[in-house]
Amino acid sequence: MPDVMTRDLLCVPLDMVDAGEEYNSRKYSAADIKLLADEMLATGRQLQPVGLALNGDGLYRLVYGFRRYKALKMLQTRVEDSHPLKQIEGVLLDVDAQDHKTLFEFNVRENSN
Repeated sequence: MPDVMTRDLLCVPLDMVDAGEEYNSRKYSAADIKLLADEMLATGRQLQPVGLALNGDGLYRLVYGFRRYKALKMLQTRVEDSHPLKQIEGVLLDVDAQDHKTLFEFNVRENSN
């Protein structure tokens, strides 16, 4: 698999993220997601960025960070519109969002550390 470079750190509204589960190499319990959401709310921030790839239709494809994404979705009704947790922080990966095999392999590699 080729190395995937990151280009930029972004703050993206959650509704601009395509978070299809096809690249999610791990499964998380609702309790695990709630625990992370509570930690994010207590600290007021997301500690690690997610991986994003540009999607051809103006959205960002979520490559890794599904648990963080789900925790942020859980918090949307609990924080003000101006709160930093209304958006997701991610690195823009220099990879073709249509290359499904590479995206899945990158997710597995990211989650095996």
